Order: sequence, then structure tokens, then C-alpha cells
Amino acid sequence: MQLKISILNGERKGQSFLIEEMIVPSHPHTWLKDSEAIEFTLTAPSNFTSASLYLYDHKIDATRYEFVDSDNICFTWTPKARAFNKFELLFFNFFGVAEFSVRLEDKQANLTTTIPFDAVEVLASKARARSVEDMIFYLSELGEDKLHALFQTTKFGADFKHGGDSPNGSLERIEATLSRIEFIIPKILMRPLSKLSPEKKMLFANGEEHLDESAISWLADNLSVLETTDDPHRAHLEYEGEYYKANVIQTSVLVEKTDIYENQVIHGTIELLLSQINTLLFDYQTTIGSSNPKNVKHPLGYVSFFSQITKFKTNLFDSQIKRCDQAIQSLKRLKRELDSRLPVERSYLSRPMITPKAQANHSYRAIFIEYIDWIERRKPDWSVYKNLMAITSIDKLFELYSFYRIDESLQRVLYKSSRHTWLFGSNEIKLLYEPNYWMPRNKNSFEAVLVNAEKYTIQRNGTFKERSQDRAYSRRTPDFAIEIKANDEPIKLIVLDAKYTSREKAFIEYLPSCTMKYVHGIQYKNNSGSAVTSMTIVHPSEYGTFDSFHTDEQSIFGNYSSTPSLQSIGICLDESREKDKLTELVKELILHSGINVLISDLESEQLILNSTSLGLEKTLEYES
Repeated sequence: MQLKISILNGERKGQSFLIEEMIVPSHPHTWLKDSEAIEFTLTAPSNFTSASLYLYDHKIDATRYEFVDSDNICFTWTPKARAFNKFELLFFNFFGVAEFSVRLEDKQANLTTTIPFDAVEVLASKARARSVEDMIFYLSELGEDKLHALFQTTKFGADFKHGGDSPNGSLERIEATLSRIEFIIPKILMRPLSKLSPEKKMLFANGEEHLDESAISWLADNLSVLETTDDPHRAHLEYEGEYYKANVIQTSVLVEKTDIYENQVIHGTIELLLSQINTLLFDYQTTIGSSNPKNVKHPLGYVSFFSQITKFKTNLFDSQIKRCDQAIQSLKRLKRELDSRLPVERSYLSRPMITPKAQANHSYRAIFIEYIDWIERRKPDWSVYKNLMAITSIDKLFELYSFYRIDESLQRVLYKSSRHTWLFGSNEIKLLYEPNYWMPRNKNSFEAVLVNAEKYTIQRNGTFKERSQDRAYSRRTPDFAIEIKANDEPIKLIVLDAKYTSREKAFIEYLPSCTMKYVHGIQYKNNSGSAVTSMTIVHPSEYGTFDSFHTDEQSIFGNYSSTPSLQSIGICLDESREKDKLTELVKELILHSGINVLISDLESEQLILNSTSLGLEKTLEYES
């Protein structure tokens, strides 16, 4: 089947194109502007009686249908009309890759079919794309190591190889090794290990040479080099009373040679480091270039999400690429110097064994140990960046941005922590990304404290039925949760969900929906009472807005704050982010949960922890 897209406004009004059923996911080669109103058309077999178009989780029912003939039916999705001959825009506030699917229903046969279609890229005007640039700038300023730490400790890094270095950590290790080697190798070149080996050489003869058997044998085969001489003391041989002296002679000479195992290891160390840094450079360059769709021309004044992400990756990795180039040049210089002053026939490229000679020489021993360390080290882990670079829409980018803004607020309210976890004696506060809360009888909730306790699920046809307990999606997964464990008290949960949407939609549509899903849907498995103390929708805002479901006195900032506390907050994306109330809100949400953490001085290493449920107050020390 083919999904037809027709453009109803703008410069391309009247144009249409077809997108095919998806066989394998690929970069989109078709684009739409975020300001274009579009109509969808699909022709399907006539046994299907209804159709719904899905843009990710957003469902759009067909606005009309008509039978083309006895075998085919045509479904059409037309946007709602607005004043002044305008239409509702499907992609308003959308930027990135749009993936469509159509769900067809044959009610008589009780048959449902879902057809995925190839993705389309939605372009944004440069003015609207500014928010992406702001978020990208913020994330790139965090640096590679902080992003890597994020993926290590959240579900972003589901494929993370525990114990693997970050690419930047691997680069720093190469640089540190190179610095030590550059200090050690000049010492080795001053007094290299070597061996004395006999070597046959042609020498100009003066008659004082000591001839061994090989030299005499050579003379016997090369009599033409002999000439008569009157000096018996300088003659090499006497024959029938005549003395003969050779002009040149081949003889064995002891020569100092550096082609020994220990020096082959020195060369192998440099070649291994060159191989490692070249691989790292290639991976950096490949990562930067991997998101760019080829041969797609975009209209003037509009920006591709992929080009923005490429800027992000360039900003993030540009300095690392320069450092790789510098390290490569230094290693090549060292290799040329070794080839000239410490020649060997081959390099040793396996795990070396420390020989007695290397053990006795401090410089050689240090190189051997470096080589062994590199042979045994783990490869840099790129899986976290594969996930990061898989972000294809502004919605996912806003999630990542929101996570770091929330983490930043927790750092200010509590103390600096690189693991998104804060400890206060037996108390713990943890920031989670997309935690799963499974149904009570699901195998994944065997040891869980919190579960998804919803009995029914609402179906897309408007009916409801009992939720399955053993499916892969028998769970609730909020974007973020701040999990609070206070002594032996039950876990408390602060839930936040990031939505790249308007202030109105965040409050009117998403706050009620998420309240039902998370506040009422997440409960204790074996305890009564409510686990979720608050629900917050995080959305972008130019001015840093805040909207509470409750009146001022009963809001999270009021004297009589309600439980659960329900609100939406707009966070700034540009440099004015200090204007929003996110940090203030995070602090109040923690206080509201029952743990009271007061910081008199943000630079101080003393925190006063007051657990209201226990009536305890004590001063705690922590290590930053």
C-alpha cells in the first residue's frame, strides 16, 4: 500500500507525493515544512471498514471514506478548517523525523492490521529551530564525559558495556601514555639494549688482519684480489717464496645490533597506540557524519533536524578530533625516530613477556608495562553515543535536555554527584530516567516495591478491558522519577514527564492524563497508601511559567500544599534558563515528599537532614 500526502497551503499547495510501506528503517528522503497543512489518503481492500492514522502515539481517525469500486475503499484524513482559509497544522511544534502507521479494522472478521510507512522529515523555520540550537548548545557545553555518565546511569545506556571507557576517557589515556613514552624513549635511545653479532664485511686490507677460516676460504675463491708484496709482515700468504697481500678481504666483524625482542616490543607499543588512536579518530568522524541524509535539498529558510544534530556532534567532538590528530602526529614522529636510531626487522604485536633484561632496565620495564596495560584494557564503549545519536526528533531532544536540567537542579539543592544519586546516611535520593513499573504478576516485578496497579486499559475503539499482566508492555514508564528512600519508610516517588508542547496543552491535556497513569497507576506492591507525592509536566517556555492545579495556598509553594501535588512548569531553553522556577520547584517537591534537606551554604560540605516522618534532625558530612 501507499500513503498519499497532499499539501493544502503554502508555496507547494496542490503538490502531492507517495510514501511506501516500511520494509527496513532508513533515513527519510522526503520532507515537509512544519507550516504545511497536509491531507492523507490511503486506498485499501474494501473489507476494511475503519482506519486510524498514527503519528507515534498520536491517533487521527479518518475524516471520510468512499468506495472506489467493489474491491477497494479510500480513506481520507483532512485537517480541521480554521478562519481565513487556514487549516490545523499537524506538525506545529514538531521538528525531526515523523513516522506514520495506519491501523485498519475489519469488524466483521474481527481483524486488525497495522501498516508502518517510511519516515518523513519535518523541517522547521530557522526562527522555530532556535530552540533546538539552544538545547544543543546546553548539552554540548556539558561535555562528553558528563553525557557518558548520564548513559551509564540511566536507561539511555541500555546497551552500555559496564567497565568500558568513554571515548574521551580512552583518548585521555592515550595522551597520558604518550606523554610518559615521550619522556622514556629518549632515555632508551641514549643507552639501548643490543647484542653483538658477527657480520661478514668487506674491508680494505692492510696486512695486519687476523684471518679466520671463513676469510681464508673467501680468499681461496677470490684470488684476483691478491697482489705481490715485498713486506713479509704485511703479507696474507706465501706461495713458492713469493709473498701475497689482498687489497680487500671479507672477514667477520662483531657488530652491535638493536634488532632484539625488547626493542621489537618498543616498536610494537608505538604501533599499537597508533592503531588505537586511528580507530578512535575514525569512530569520532563516523559518528559525526552518520546522521546526515544524502542528496536531500531543503527549502531556503528552513532547517533540517539532522543538520542541527550534526552541529551538536561537531561541537561535542571537535576538540577530541583535534587531539587525536595531534597524538597521531606525535606517535608518527616517535616511530620515525625509532626506525632511524633503534632499527628492528619487525615489531612485536602480541602481549609481551617481561624478560630479565627488560626487568633490570627501568625504562624498558615501564614501556613493557604500558604495552601490557593497553593489551588488557577494554575497548572504548560507543553504545551510549549510538543511543544519543539516534535522537531523531525535538521531543526526544527535549527529554534529554529536561533530564539534565532536573539533575542540575538536584545538584544545587543537594550536593554535587556524578551518579544521579545522593546519600544521606541511610537515606537516598535517586534520579531515574524512564523507570519501568510492571504489573504485579509480571515476572519483572518479582522483587519490585512499586508496581503498575491499573486494572483496566482503554482501547483505541473507546472500550476498556482488563489489563494483561504478562506482556512486554504491561507497565508504566514515566520520563523521570525522583525516588526517595528515607530510613525504613516506604519509597516515595516524585514523577516528572517532559512534553515538547504548549503551556495550554501541557496543563489541559497531559497533566490529567499523566495523573491517572502515574499518580494513581503506580502503587506499592505490598503496602497501602500512595507512593507518588507529585506529578509535574515539564514543557518549554520563553518566560519560565508555572501552573498549579491547586489554589495558591494549596499549591506546592503554598502554606498548605496538597498531596499529591499537581502542576506544570515551563522551562527556558536559552541562556535565560535561570529565570524559570525548576530548581525552586525541585527543592519544594523533595520537602513535600517528607524529607527535609536544608542547605545554608551551597559551597558547604555540611547538610542538615530533617526527616519529618521520624522527627529526626541531624548534621551529616559527605564527600563531594
